[in-house]
Amino acid sequence: MKNHRPKAASAASVFGKPDRVLEAIRQIAVLVQQRDLAKAEADAQSLLRDHPKRPDVHNILGVIYQQQNKRGLALKHLEFAARAESQNPIYLNNVGRIYLEAHAIELALPFLHNALLINPKQTETLLAIGEYYRNV
Repeated sequence: MKNHRPKAASAASVFGKPDRVLEAIRQIAVLVQQRDLAKAEADAQSLLRDHPKRPDVHNILGVIYQQQNKRGLALKHLEFAARAESQNPIYLNNVGRIYLEAHAIELALPFLHNALLINPKQTETLLAIGEYYRNV
């Protein structure tokens, strides 16, 4: 899934210092892209222990679990991120895609619909919906 990018707005703290958590998430995202999911999972779990309330940490861990076909764990973390930042279309899209993978369109559509209301140009959401209907 391509939607694991953290929001750019959180790239720096109020004081202009780099957000070390965001940098760690970017490094984990590289591991995911390289398909080094075991290391990505270990790094994300470690980050979550230190930052259990950060939605971006939950999101990247959920993406990793989704890549590993651990849907239950993925859904837990992706839903946490989407609840914490309900206006983040990437997080909403990620939850919707998990439901689509489980063929639960009735559960997926509210998340995907909201993601598109927030960002109508979110191509990943449009592609996910199209792909689902192409395969049913």
